[in-house]
Amino acid sequence: MFSDISDIETGAINGDICLVGAGAAGISLAKQFLNSPHKVILLEAGGLEYEESTQALYRGESEGLMYFPLASARLRYFGGSTGHWGGACTPLDAIDFEKRGWLPHSGWPFQRTELEPYYPMAQKICGIGPFDYRTEYWSDPEKSPALPLADTGIQSRIIQNSNPPLRFGTAYRTDLEDAKNIQVVLHANVLEFVADTENENITGVNARNIDGRRLHVKARIYVLCAGGFENPRLMLLSNKQYTQGIGNHNNLVGRYFMEHIYVSDAGKLMLSEPRNMKLYERHNVNGTDIRTGLCLSQDAQRSDKLMNAWVGFKLKGAPSSQRRYSSLNYLKRSIRNGEIPEDLWRHIGAAIDDLGDHIKRKFTGDKPNKRKDKTIIGFSTHSEQAPNPESRVHLGEDIDEFGQRTLVLDWRLTDIDHASIRKTLERMAHGFGMADLGRIMTEFSGNDDGWATQDSTQGNTTPSGSFHQMGTTRMHSSAKEGVVDSNLKVHGLNNMYVAGSSVFPTCGWSNPTLTIVALSCRLADHLKLTLS
Repeated sequence: MFSDISDIETGAINGDICLVGAGAAGISLAKQFLNSPHKVILLEAGGLEYEESTQALYRGESEGLMYFPLASARLRYFGGSTGHWGGACTPLDAIDFEKRGWLPHSGWPFQRTELEPYYPMAQKICGIGPFDYRTEYWSDPEKSPALPLADTGIQSRIIQNSNPPLRFGTAYRTDLEDAKNIQVVLHANVLEFVADTENENITGVNARNIDGRRLHVKARIYVLCAGGFENPRLMLLSNKQYTQGIGNHNNLVGRYFMEHIYVSDAGKLMLSEPRNMKLYERHNVNGTDIRTGLCLSQDAQRSDKLMNAWVGFKLKGAPSSQRRYSSLNYLKRSIRNGEIPEDLWRHIGAAIDDLGDHIKRKFTGDKPNKRKDKTIIGFSTHSEQAPNPESRVHLGEDIDEFGQRTLVLDWRLTDIDHASIRKTLERMAHGFGMADLGRIMTEFSGNDDGWATQDSTQGNTTPSGSFHQMGTTRMHSSAKEGVVDSNLKVHGLNNMYVAGSSVFPTCGWSNPTLTIVALSCRLADHLKLTLS
């Protein structure tokens, strides 16, 4: 059942579970309770479609590395950020869950085997193919062979893509509308969680819409599913009973912000001779769109003390620079609304870079998908970020329409991040030489200038994000090192949980959506036992 907050005349509703946020995590959780004996209330801050006035509530500031404008880095309507998700899915690797001695603050409180039963469920929810990421399953020795890199420490890695990208708000709207035990409340902007500090329980959620209609929700269990930025913000704003914010007794809420570090022009592969690279283009295999890139094996990562990273070749179907695309669209939207954009000149610089490349291709005829020299191939990198407590989000001084403090992002990278990408590419270059396949030339050298303070004049070798906000309510068995425990329950509270990529202790290189959904399915099983 769907309703709008303005339709609830009593101003209060009760249920067994209250979910805050109808994105990938919230909708996946709700689906696991379809037609169950438990009443589920799903609060969504937006409506069924994009609305400028609602989206503007996501505005905030950046004071660290250049990032996408916070008002456009996620979506505030039913379906959440799956509305601009590209559809890419890959599970995390086993090494991503390990405590790695060379990577401070690494390690999940469980191994990947814990998610093995849930990844196949997540595959179906995400609208992709079988839970099989072996190269031999997807490649054809004659039509789409993998590069012969055996014994070099380099592996070909598959990404599955829903095509078209699955929009959770569209795909699962009917399921939730028809479920008698699920009530979706639209335009319910959560302002705070109300806590009973003596009994360490959440006793309610207060929400309202832009027109002032208020709603109070009571439930037995509360799950915050509002994303990597809004999850910590709502916990910090809920400070009437816990003055430092809910779950923040160790000053960890909002810290350890991670992104997947994207470098669009990381270098070039110069093959020794032309090769069939179809496997590394985006193409369809048995009804599933796939794209393949290269990673170092887990043994190579351990021996060289490196983080996980993925190299994608710029072939047919490869994505364009996310940083430029976001800047151009943000400038267009701001001009249309008569606004002066944040970080105006940096976004203008990024857009001009893109325009310059476009003009160059027009005059030279060098189309990116039809290269004249088939032996020279550009590539990008998509890398894990090291967990860093100084990379964080916190509340600023600006106030939104509800009188709530807006968010400030202080995204920081470290020498570990730069060195790991550079050394990964050096290891790959060595592997291609060993296999006599060619040479890798990279723009990364021993000079780290410009890495820590991003400047648009340095071109595409500087890092950007990937719209993946992670780590800000991290999972750890100890309350001194994490915000939630291994069951995603907030340390120090009996009935509040957090779902989504904000709980990731480390992030690997994989798009987080598949793991978000798998974790949500696992959480649903735990909540069913708790409620029984």
